[in-house]
Amino acid sequence: MWTDRVALTAVTDESEFAEVLSGAAADPAGFVDAGAEALATTPPADLLADWRLTRARLHEALLTVPDGRKLPWFGPAMSAASMATARLMETWAHGLDVADTLGARRPATERLRSIAHIGVRTRDYAFVVNNLAPPSEPFLVELRGPGGDTWSWGPPDAAQRVTGSARTSVFWSLSDARATP
Repeated sequence: MWTDRVALTAVTDESEFAEVLSGAAADPAGFVDAGAEALATTPPADLLADWRLTRARLHEALLTVPDGRKLPWFGPAMSAASMATARLMETWAHGLDVADTLGARRPATERLRSIAHIGVRTRDYAFVVNNLAPPSEPFLVELRGPGGDTWSWGPPDAAQRVTGSARTSVFWSLSDARATP
C-alpha cells in the first residue's frame, strides 16, 4: 500500500514526490522499511480498505495522465502504462511473499506472461542499476506457459537465450532478486 500511495503522489504532486525521493536518498536502505513499519500497526481490515481505496485512486489518476508524460520514480521516469504494469507486478510479487509466509500454494496461470514481459523489458535497467553495462547483443527468451504454449521475446536466431518453464523462470528470478542485497 505504501508504494501505491507514493505512485499516486508521483502522478498527482511531483513536488511532493521530490520530497519522498529526497528522503529515499537520505536513507536508501531503510526508507521503504520505515514506511512498512508505520503501517504495520494498522488493523488488517483498515489496511485492506485503505489499500483498496488507494489502488482505486491510483487507477483513476493514471487514466488522466496525458500521452507522452513521464512520471517521476525511484529509477527512470516512466509512462502511466509502465507505472500501472509495475504496480501490478509488485502486487503479484509481494502477494507471493504473503502466500509463502502463510504456506499457501499459488497455482501458475497465464497471468505470468505479463510478469515475464516486464522482466524482458527491464533487462537493461537491471544491468544499469547494478553498475554493469547491458549486453549489446540481442537475446531470445522462450518460456513454456502453464498451458503448454510458448511465449517468446526477441529474435529467434539470437545467440543469448533464456529458455524453460515460465513458472520456474519467473519464480527463480524473484527469489534471486530477493536474495540480492
